[in-house]
Amino acid sequence: LVMRGVNTGGVASTVAVYVDETPFGSSSGLVNAAILAGDFDTFDLQHIEVLRGPQGTLYGASSLGGVLKFVTNPPQTERFESRVRVGVDTVEGGDLGYSSVGMVNIPLSESFAVRGVGYYGEEGGFVDSIGTAGSDIEENINDAKSYGGRLWALYAPNDAFSLRLSAVMQNISSTASSSVESDADTLETLYSKLSQSQFVPEFTDVDYRIYNATMDFDLGFATLTSATSYNELESPFRTDYTTLFSAVLEAVFGLGPNEFMNEQVTKYDKVTQELRLASPSSDTFEWLAGVYYTEEKGDITQHFVAVIPGSLTPIPGQPVLGDIGIDSEYEEIAAFTSGTIHFGERFDLTLGARYSENDQNATQNALGALAGGEVSYPRATSSEDVVTYSIAPKFNINE
Repeated sequence: LVMRGVNTGGVASTVAVYVDETPFGSSSGLVNAAILAGDFDTFDLQHIEVLRGPQGTLYGASSLGGVLKFVTNPPQTERFESRVRVGVDTVEGGDLGYSSVGMVNIPLSESFAVRGVGYYGEEGGFVDSIGTAGSDIEENINDAKSYGGRLWALYAPNDAFSLRLSAVMQNISSTASSSVESDADTLETLYSKLSQSQFVPEFTDVDYRIYNATMDFDLGFATLTSATSYNELESPFRTDYTTLFSAVLEAVFGLGPNEFMNEQVTKYDKVTQELRLASPSSDTFEWLAGVYYTEEKGDITQHFVAVIPGSLTPIPGQPVLGDIGIDSEYEEIAAFTSGTIHFGERFDLTLGARYSENDQNATQNALGALAGGEVSYPRATSSEDVVTYSIAPKFNINE
């Protein structure tokens, strides 16, 4: 995700992703957050917010470019609701795809309700591996599927208090990428069809888990909100490097005919706690103040191995070619405040400030001929603190 053209040029994210009150995704630059941004199913959403950055006074790490927020429909205590949607699609020269999603809202009393969503879908592949240079012969190798669900429970015994619990689970699974072999000069597709040379079957899985408890207390002069969240991501995948490296491995290590692959797992888990105190709506002055804490742990492991052609069986007797791992930790604490003065019906002035401090550490270990032998780097650490400010005048021309 890139907003306003702001991007780090690497794998650190500059756009924060929220699901209701839960910030999803890594806040550090060590867990590939920019290429593993949340891609959540949008069935039964209330709306999606896109906030252009910088959002530093209200949102913390990874929000320099902006914020993308998925806002779900809360459970309703007034009535029973249900909805179902099914779909079928075809791809020219490819497989059939289909999807099914459903929602049910059940009020169990005047103060308690639950709401659930479930979904499953498959996308048909349309890229073939046609045996070029001895690659596999297989049709429609780039299929994908997504499935999961969301569950909420709402307890609101009176107008002054509410408790909302939620859980989100989503798995996205795909096989080969949708890239196709093309002429490097003209970019014309080669072999008169959409194809890529598959030697080792590739796959990518991305699994999301989000859990949240949000409490709202109406104190009269302001509303106190407490949001406690836990979320995790795990993404195992396999990459085919046969075309790039197999000939070199055969010549240098004497492995004979081989196919070469990387198996990698990227994962993190994150805990956040936020407390906010917000004034009631006012025609003259509105304010917000809060504190925020997050702690996350990340881990990436890579395993490079040469396999017997046409299988996933490692070639016997090969040296360790590459085993690489990096683990990281990130911790942030912040306090923020914002106030809006309304000068009549047309002109507003918003002032904001935020103090934040983060501590990070990471270490990397490597083993194998392609990793430079056995290497263990000392743990790297960093600590930063900063105060950011915002001034936002707004003039309303008309409704």
